[in-house]
Amino acid sequence: MNWVERCIVSIFIVFFISFVPLTIQELTERGFWRAATRLAKHFGSLSPLFEVFVCQIYAYSLQQDLSFGGARYIGTGRGFATARMPFGVLYSRFASPSIYLGARLLMMLLFGTMTVWGYWLLWFWVSITALCISPFIFNPHQFAWSDFFIDYREFLRWLSRGNTKSHSASWIGYVRLSRTRLTGFKRKALGEPSAKLSGDTPRAKFTNLFFSEIVGPLVLVAATLLPYLFINAATGVIAANNPGVSIKATNSLIRIAIIAFGPIAVNASVAIGFFGMACCMGPLFSMCCKKFGAVLAAIAHAVAVIMLLAFFEVLFFLEGWSFAKTLLGMIAVVAIQRFIFKLIIALALTREFRADTSNIAWWTGKWYSMGWHSMSQPGREFLCKITEMGFFAADFILGHFLLFFMLPALLIPYIDKFHSVMLFWLRPSRQIRPPIYSLKQSRLRKRRVVRYAIMYFSMFVLFLVLIVGPIIASKFLSFSISIMELQQPSNWKNNDTLGTSQTGTALAAGAAATSVGAGANGLRPRVMFSYNS
Repeated sequence: MNWVERCIVSIFIVFFISFVPLTIQELTERGFWRAATRLAKHFGSLSPLFEVFVCQIYAYSLQQDLSFGGARYIGTGRGFATARMPFGVLYSRFASPSIYLGARLLMMLLFGTMTVWGYWLLWFWVSITALCISPFIFNPHQFAWSDFFIDYREFLRWLSRGNTKSHSASWIGYVRLSRTRLTGFKRKALGEPSAKLSGDTPRAKFTNLFFSEIVGPLVLVAATLLPYLFINAATGVIAANNPGVSIKATNSLIRIAIIAFGPIAVNASVAIGFFGMACCMGPLFSMCCKKFGAVLAAIAHAVAVIMLLAFFEVLFFLEGWSFAKTLLGMIAVVAIQRFIFKLIIALALTREFRADTSNIAWWTGKWYSMGWHSMSQPGREFLCKITEMGFFAADFILGHFLLFFMLPALLIPYIDKFHSVMLFWLRPSRQIRPPIYSLKQSRLRKRRVVRYAIMYFSMFVLFLVLIVGPIIASKFLSFSISIMELQQPSNWKNNDTLGTSQTGTALAAGAAATSVGAGANGLRPRVMFSYNS
């Protein structure tokens, strides 16, 4: 790993050299003190993190424009942004460009940190974490206690809206809009009210989609699946080091296939079952229960989240409670499911309706308002629901992890003032004052803060138990299964070198070939390897 360390040190040197022109200009024009304070402000306001985030937005925009087209100028103005944006709005805007990529890379980096730790990994931690948290770090008053939990409430509402009647600020609207880049909208019907104000969005050409939506995710599947298969291949496990232990190859490929395709199969079964319930019960129950569709959708999405967490625990158990191997398996699972979902959207879905009639009809059972489309749309919507339930589970868990990640900063006293000083470079006495609420609004906000703070910390404890609980329980309970050799043994010793095995140039043939160099110094070249179980 010495070459990686040298590369990171070189990046650090180049990074600091990039600040030299600004420092020299400030030093020559305004003096040493102003130059030092200007540089301190840049680092104190976390401008390197913002630069990483901005570069990723540029790269994503360029890649999307090359794949789908639609590049245009958007007049954003040059005002100084002081308004606070809700968490759900920021998540919907930056999930596809930055947060999803950052989350996948963070999982890989966490695995690397647990297996080959080096201080140089801190550079990658700072750079990759910036992709996930920059939209929220640079959001004014993000860490205000009351606003944070009001944000959590709005995030949950954003996830659950739009399944009984259409809503512009909803998770399902965000997913449909993301999907239309690949499918496009149905052509505008003459006289249709919902289509009068918007032009047709053309469907992207298949040649453009092939590399970005099929080949790219498939390469990622190979890049994540092969390391998982290798780490479970029992490399270095020999009978001499494992006396009295049965050494058999495990079916790691079948194991990861069950974990990857299991949630998809369960989601498909739930979607079919709820479709029948909606068709039989929806038109009748909607007469007295206006939220029937929303309740049905909430139950289906909750099942999707629970199943994803349950299959994670199953993989945790099958890997012998080894978190590193389980994490590597979940990286492969995410890549496989992402490829399957993109394959369905790119190859199996027709154009999208402008109005959200198909989604609402699926949960309410009111297909009779769609005319002849009621014959073909249920099959298409079934494929949509398979992908949507998988996306919902991922967004629900990822959104909570981002909120949990901000908890340490939230618990720091007066963090809102420090955060505002960092963003605006203003003294605490000169900062923008928070809005003034009426007595009724203040009481309502306090009740909501208490209610959703309890829910937030309950979810935090639940996620913590799901990860830490099995590791602690495994020290007191031990049981195994022998079905299809799915469980990875945890008692194998896979170090076959023991500090004495000669490899590479230390072997007899290699030593003879390098006898001149070795004989000159009187040294015997030796390479040591150690594999942690």
